[in-house]
Amino acid sequence: MFYGFKQIKEHNTFHARIFLTILYLEKWFKLHRLYICELSMKIIRKFVIQGIYNSEVHPDSFSSLQAISSCRLPHPYLIIIHRSASIQTDTVIFHNVTIGVIENNTLITAAQLGEKVYIGTGATILGHLTIGNNAKIGANALIIKKNIPPAATIVGLYK
Repeated sequence: MFYGFKQIKEHNTFHARIFLTILYLEKWFKLHRLYICELSMKIIRKFVIQGIYNSEVHPDSFSSLQAISSCRLPHPYLIIIHRSASIQTDTVIFHNVTIGVIENNTLITAAQLGEKVYIGTGATILGHLTIGNNAKIGANALIIKKNIPPAATIVGLYK
């Protein structure tokens, strides 16, 4: 548990440390079936992450505790990530990023991110798609329902 905090502290700014620590603790309490503690962290997440940082990120969006502790958020503001998204380790997410769904009657899932993915400011990723390892998504890119191969660099509209 403490290794995760050390990693969060080493790679992030003050505000990102608060943001990621709340997500880390909520997921840790859930994994260890400490439901009262999980509920209190959920309330704290609602007030702090949604109230102060204007972001909506659920701990289930991360594949593991290691994914939370290795994530970098240079500016943790206005980040919206759907609960069904899957974020792997060593991901960098800048501010004003949206990872969401396109709703239809059959499937409601968001993007599956690989390891070491870089997502620039203002990027929007919509629909059920896979982003390969080491991919880079440029600032203000719009990605709609199209898989991204590993080590690709994407800018502009990609659908």
